[in-house]
Amino acid sequence: MLRIAFSVATAIEISTAFLYIFSPLIVFRGGVEGFYSLYTYNIVFLGEAVRSDVLNYTNSMALLATLIYTSLQMLAIATAFSRRLEYTELSFGAALASIPCYGILSGLTTVALRELSRIPTTSRVVTLAGTIVFPETQVFKGPTQTLATAFPIASAVKLTLIATVLYMQLKALRT
Repeated sequence: MLRIAFSVATAIEISTAFLYIFSPLIVFRGGVEGFYSLYTYNIVFLGEAVRSDVLNYTNSMALLATLIYTSLQMLAIATAFSRRLEYTELSFGAALASIPCYGILSGLTTVALRELSRIPTTSRVVTLAGTIVFPETQVFKGPTQTLATAFPIASAVKLTLIATVLYMQLKALRT
């Protein structure tokens, strides 16, 4: 029963990870139009598409980290159903990959937000040449920030379940 619960929790965590990278982190409306997610972005400033090497890098790394993480979690599910202690230990080790994965995604989010903060959202900019008036831009937070909380909670539940399975197997070997 614990193994099934672990598999379900892992599947939920994998889904949360993909929602984390596919959901918009920020949505722009007004002079700047578009969105940014850890998977892709489409930002248009005064009719011109905005391109950024930093944002392209964060997208690539987020996708790579999530694919590697997903592979390890599939291994964790597959080995969790084994009765051999070595495979349960392997499952526990693979399940631990969620900790650095969350750290990587969180770090990439911070880098992306720092880069996105450079996009002007004010309507007036005073320069030496005079005042430039831009259309006002509104910035909305996307659902990714809520998912950033759900991901570690799902990880904690999953790790608790597999640790309990491992503990029970070790206890059964001693008796």
